[in-house]
Amino acid sequence: MLYAQREYLALPAINQYWRSCGMEHPAPSVATRASRASTKTYGTAADVSHPDLVAFHAYWNAKRGSRPWPARGDLNPRDLNRALKRIHLYDVVQDGADFHIRVTGSAMFLGYYPDPTGKLVSEHPEVSLRTPFRSVLTCVLETSAPVYDHACPTTDRHLTKREAFSLWLPLGHDKIEQIVAQSVIVRLGY
Repeated sequence: MLYAQREYLALPAINQYWRSCGMEHPAPSVATRASRASTKTYGTAADVSHPDLVAFHAYWNAKRGSRPWPARGDLNPRDLNRALKRIHLYDVVQDGADFHIRVTGSAMFLGYYPDPTGKLVSEHPEVSLRTPFRSVLTCVLETSAPVYDHACPTTDRHLTKREAFSLWLPLGHDKIEQIVAQSVIVRLGY
């Protein structure tokens, strides 16, 4: 099921996810701001079809058990060895005021822009990615659930047409402290 960012908090898919954990959806930890009210459409984990992202979600699900999400310490990089180059990890800064890019797998920038590791999303070296990244990270934070994102085909500065499929997953103890994502970038038009 796809849902628009402005409407995601009331959607049955999110409530169904929380009921599957034996809980009710908590109040969002970050207030929705008008500046974030875009019409970008995101999906839930049920929309994921790429086998690598399905496996990533299954691993995350196994690690969370009956909790709403696992903690970062529950994930073992050795278990994700095949996917590490496509993993990116973000720290939630000041309850979502910004996000710190803790780790970016090497396949995520491939020389298209400087490595953003260690920067805030608001300082991402590729200016055109700041708003979309902030939007999807905020969506995960506010829904407290996995978010699937399909970036429409774009042409990068090297004139390579590509599209990205990403699954963004919350991590934390009592609240979401980090968000981990895996992206699959597909080059088009060979």
